[in-house]
Amino acid sequence: MLTYELLDTRLLEDEGTISPVTLTGPFPAIIVPTQPIIIQTVNRTWQIRKGQFIFLLHPEQHVTMLPNDNEVFASVYSISFNSYR
Repeated sequence: MLTYELLDTRLLEDEGTISPVTLTGPFPAIIVPTQPIIIQTVNRTWQIRKGQFIFLLHPEQHVTMLPNDNEVFASVYSISFNSYR
């Protein structure tokens, strides 16, 4: 059995946030956008569609988020936690 301990929940950005946004905070984290976004690192780019989320195990250098198709940001949330056996 795994037990999860909630560490933090955050509103990372919403309408009016200027992009790109640097992603910081406790990890592991689940990033939950309400509209499509793009997450970029030095080596990779992920397109996260509406209704999807991304699970980040550890911080990477220069992680940024952008709204999809150069639109304005909608709300993007982060959920950070620890897990135990």
